[in-house]
Amino acid sequence: MHRYAAAGLDRGYEQPVEQTGCRLRNSAIVVLLRSSRDTDLQQWAAERVAQAVVETRGLPLNVARARL
Repeated sequence: MHRYAAAGLDRGYEQPVEQTGCRLRNSAIVVLLRSSRDTDLQQWAAERVAQAVVETRGLPLNVARARL
């Protein structure tokens, strides 16, 4: 994962993201945030750097939450 997207997952003090996963699906990079808590802030922060991923990897970045 792009380092800026990874930094975006570490927002706030609660650190709700327990695990991450990354898949290639339909010509897009899909980042899965595994958590039993709300990850809206982390998703928002990672999506803010999606354009940087497109520019460096040539693929769109999608962020999704997967519940534990």
